[in-house]
Amino acid sequence: MQKFQDAEGREWVVDLNISTARSLRTNALNVDFLDYAGILAGVNDVFFAADLLFLVCEGQAKERGLDAEGFGRGLKGCALFDGVSAFVAEYLDFFPDPSTAAKMRELVDKTAEAREELARTICEASTAILNETLDDAARRLGALSSTASRSPEAASTTGEALATPTSTPSPNADD
Repeated sequence: MQKFQDAEGREWVVDLNISTARSLRTNALNVDFLDYAGILAGVNDVFFAADLLFLVCEGQAKERGLDAEGFGRGLKGCALFDGVSAFVAEYLDFFPDPSTAAKMRELVDKTAEAREELARTICEASTAILNETLDDAARRLGALSSTASRSPEAASTTGEALATPTSTPSPNADD
């Protein structure tokens, strides 16, 4: 059995057994519990994952007077991630055949690697965009600053006198 805590502070037990597998097969999600590739891919869809977690924890939710909507209010951010992680861990432990479990763990590892690579790519792209935006903003501020320092309004607000051409005396000024 695996446990997770939702965003409302409620603890849920994820317990997969034959009875749970049967109920997942006959529900509106029409989940083939033995299609581990489909299940493991499906938990990446937050709506599917929330529905799946509700079905696994439905008895506990009903004991607390919660329907699917009430249960779902507690699934967000880290709580949803923790719930999915608890489900995946329990799902991997469900199968008695070591070769099936090994294939599933390999799939989970590949999925985790792909997710980490995607997160790295998004982070790098976000950083690059942010740096470009900051560099662009700095250039614009620099341009505004130099334009503002040459304007008469800037001179009057800073107390500086504008440089005006002064007449220079002609060499024959005494004449």
